[in-house]
This record gives sequence, structure tokens and C-alpha cells, in this order.
Amino acid sequence: MAAVITISTRVHADELARQARARVEQDGRAVLAADSANPRQAAHLLRVAVRLAEAGDLDCLCAPTSGGITYLLVRPLGGEGPITWRGEAKTG
Repeated sequence: MAAVITISTRVHADELARQARARVEQDGRAVLAADSANPRQAAHLLRVAVRLAEAGDLDCLCAPTSGGITYLLVRPLGGEGPITWRGEAKTG
């Protein structure tokens, strides 16, 4: 699994999207995380997801967890197999 990029609302969504794209190019996938209880961070993560999805070349899946973290899983569009999260197949 790729290293997780923990987002900050101080970093512009375009810069986080650039970092995620670079990680996808390097590792074949990117994982970003936000604190689900922090509405500003959660909204910021969704802005990043929208920016990544706008180009139409990446699959993006937001996955909130019971532990209070929301993950954004990113991979090239049409990548091999479904996105997997802790052993469970997710559509994406």
C-alpha cells in the first residue's frame, strides 16, 4: 500500500492534487487522509477529489472509516482489478 498523505487545510487543494498525481505516477496509487470529525479537513479532501476526478484519468474513492479518518484512494482510470481496502474489494 502507498504511504498516506495526511492533508492540511493550509495546503491548497491544487497542490495536494499535484502531490497525489505525482504519487500515482511513482507508485501506481495514492492515499490521502483527513480527520472525519474536522469539517474543514473533510471538505478540503473532497475538493482534492473533485480536482483529481475532473481530468477524467483517475479513479477516486472516498472511504470513511469507523476510526474517524476519511481516506481518498486514487489510481489510474481502469487500473487492474478493483480498489482494495483492507482486503475488501470496493468499486472504483
